Amino acid sequence: MQMKTRFHLFATQQNELTPFGTRNDERYRIVVLAGVNPLQFQSLAAGLYPSLQDTYENYYGVKMFSKPVLSLEDVKKMAAAAEAEAIANQWPVVIAIVDDGGHLLYLERMDGVAPVSAQIAPAKAMTAALGKRESRIYEEMINNGRFSFLSAPQLEGMLEGGVPVFVEGMCVGAIGVSGVKSSQDAQIAKAGIAALGLDPN
Repeated sequence: MQMKTRFHLFATQQNELTPFGTRNDERYRIVVLAGVNPLQFQSLAAGLYPSLQDTYENYYGVKMFSKPVLSLEDVKKMAAAAEAEAIANQWPVVIAIVDDGGHLLYLERMDGVAPVSAQIAPAKAMTAALGKRESRIYEEMINNGRFSFLSAPQLEGMLEGGVPVFVEGMCVGAIGVSGVKSSQDAQIAKAGIAALGLDPN
């Protein structure tokens, strides 16, 4: 699991006083470090400005947050484990993995699965990631009479089979499966998450 941090410093006016002087000061920089490993960030920051992090916090009064994210290696490991679970049970399915914003990272369509599952699996994954809960919960809410939840924006996969991935209490993405019974879809999804050494429940 990788750790990512984002650090943004901007000046908007010609002579605005920034942590690095004014805009006309040769020391002034616009620094945008996106998706940099914290250790790399510290090394780079130390080279640019010895106390960049402290300066930022003192000037803006806020701290930047770091969070874990799914790496390509994580995604491949999850997908392989989910596929193995499906094959072991002879369940043809579509497996979709998304990041915490619901953006697709991986899609696999096994032989023999219904074409519509290629739409349902990513939708389940997105629903689980954006809601930070299993898509099954939404299905149960609706089945119990809360029909108004059908109007929730961007949540189109409110069927069992989408499971969020949590690391250190933070949702880093989700895996969605479609093609067999909903409970079996969820079983496959959880097998993928367990491959990372995480508790899928």
